[in-house]
Amino acid sequence: MSIVMLADNNQLFLKTQAELLCNAGYRVVTADTLAEAERILSEVCIHVAILDMRMVNDDDPQDVSGLALAQRSEFHTIPKILLTSHPSYETVRIGLSADEEGVPPLVDYMRKDEGTAALVQAVGKCFSRHVRLDEQLVIRFGESDPVSFSHLASSLDPSLSGERLSNHAAALEKLFGQLFYGKPEIRIGRSLWKDEGRAALIVYSYPHGRPVQAQVVVCGQSAAVTREAARYREFAPEAPGASGTVLVRTDKAQHYGANVYALAGTKIDNVHTLSESYHELHERTFRASLEHLFENTLAAWHSEWSVAGEGRSLDSLYRERLGLGDGAAAAAELRERVAALARELPRLRVTLEESTSDLTLHIGGQKFTYPHPAACLNADSVYGCPQLLANTPGDLSGKNVLADAEGRTWLTQFAQAGPKPLLWSYTSLETVVRFDWVESYDIAELHQMEVAIQDPAFTCIKTDDVEQRLRKPVRAIGEIRRLARRAAGLVWRDYQLGLYYHAARRLMSFDASQRLTDKELTKMAHIIMAQAMICESLTPKGLPETTATGIHIDHANHAVTVDGRPVRLSPQRFDLLLYFHGRKGQLCTRKEIFERVFKPETYDAGDESQERKLNTSITRLRKKIEENPDKPRYLVTVQGVGYKLVC
Repeated sequence: MSIVMLADNNQLFLKTQAELLCNAGYRVVTADTLAEAERILSEVCIHVAILDMRMVNDDDPQDVSGLALAQRSEFHTIPKILLTSHPSYETVRIGLSADEEGVPPLVDYMRKDEGTAALVQAVGKCFSRHVRLDEQLVIRFGESDPVSFSHLASSLDPSLSGERLSNHAAALEKLFGQLFYGKPEIRIGRSLWKDEGRAALIVYSYPHGRPVQAQVVVCGQSAAVTREAARYREFAPEAPGASGTVLVRTDKAQHYGANVYALAGTKIDNVHTLSESYHELHERTFRASLEHLFENTLAAWHSEWSVAGEGRSLDSLYRERLGLGDGAAAAAELRERVAALARELPRLRVTLEESTSDLTLHIGGQKFTYPHPAACLNADSVYGCPQLLANTPGDLSGKNVLADAEGRTWLTQFAQAGPKPLLWSYTSLETVVRFDWVESYDIAELHQMEVAIQDPAFTCIKTDDVEQRLRKPVRAIGEIRRLARRAAGLVWRDYQLGLYYHAARRLMSFDASQRLTDKELTKMAHIIMAQAMICESLTPKGLPETTATGIHIDHANHAVTVDGRPVRLSPQRFDLLLYFHGRKGQLCTRKEIFERVFKPETYDAGDESQERKLNTSITRLRKKIEENPDKPRYLVTVQGVGYKLVC
């Protein structure tokens, strides 16, 4: 039904003109005050608005309130006709001149004495030229993930209800009618993701005599959608490549806007989200998707350009990009959230004690003390060196990345596109795996997992150290880190710093006044625990803060650092490294190593069990001290003879 708003402070004129427009087949909504006209334009789905010039006082030549209302930017998507008994060149010029977005406030300007027939004719012309209203369009919704316009409007703005919800649902329907004008039918399939007033949907259209077309439509609050389109145009690769995402068109209706994207090189029926790939497909397929995501899809973004970080610390870059604001203020807010969660943790049989500098966790009869995570927000770490910024599409999640059965990937979310720290994409996705995809709600198990993945060996995480159900996410984390090291020449502390700030944002988004379920509370406790342990790795107790390269051993404290990062070694591996360290640069034969480290055994080259024991010990030590154990930098092999420690 075509809806027209007629606004005039003369109630007799309003009544007679409304009746005639109704007789012409329009549904008419009337307003006899400026405030009522503004309310209707804000809340009701209007196709055309007819405004009186003088909405306040007919006798005041300075009253141009109707024109001022037409000029309001939030109403520029509604075609408007201005009526007046007092025309002037100036008001015509203002009303028909394009605004900053290239849209004039008015589409027509009429004298009231032109008569009703002229007004009906002007409204009809307005609909034919400026309103893409296809009442023949059939809109259906998918069966597997049903979405309605009311449901969609409510998810975009949970405060909507009653008549306002109905009006916003109508506005969304109008928007989709504009997007697919001329198509006989569309089907709105499943929802991919929702974030910050926007939602991504898969939409199928059925053109006359042509194959079905499937596209990703991101719709939502008009300003948010407009900003996302602008960031895509500014930062997306000019040549999107075989798995690029292409912005096809944008459109706006009252309240809402939409961006339509096409996926290059595939049919949408063949894709699933990265989260679905992880949970439902074979791990081999998921690993292929990760590799393609980072080495193809994201590589096209990263290679577009990079810029210097203007000499700023890595900490300040993360705080700014994640919206954490001032370090001291963020630290105070983080302490509030930790304290609120600490009050709830006893129902999980976990106790958290706070001091200014430390957190102490009591889990299953054991006590663990770590630095308070808020302490690291308060000042820049000495490891946050000035960085190169890489061009990125923004945050990655399990839902805004699509993948197919061959492992090819596509992106669907660009609101935060732009320059970010070099390791942003890797640390962003690791936090998703770490905090969203784990299938355990046992704090002790999660603590065990965190101990394993804090290991600076980085990609060589021992899955035997964690419970069976946590080995899958640990393997996924190891794969992300392997790809990060390959692409970015990874520095362990820089990577940890990125994880720390992504975890901080998750904690900062938690509403301290909100009651949590046990599962939600466990997740928050996991984030606090992980952030505290990362904080410890950034400022290890008992070790000097140093950025020195090489291997350093603190004999008294049984502590080791490699390139400034702490390394935890078993007693036997510590003794093995100590033996090599005492003979830096010297060849150590296999016989010497075995008899000095594994004493009192005597070495027998023909004893396969001894050979396996020594090979296993060397391999495990390399996993701890080498960035790439397959290409050792420190513990090198002297072929056929033994090993040499070079540091």
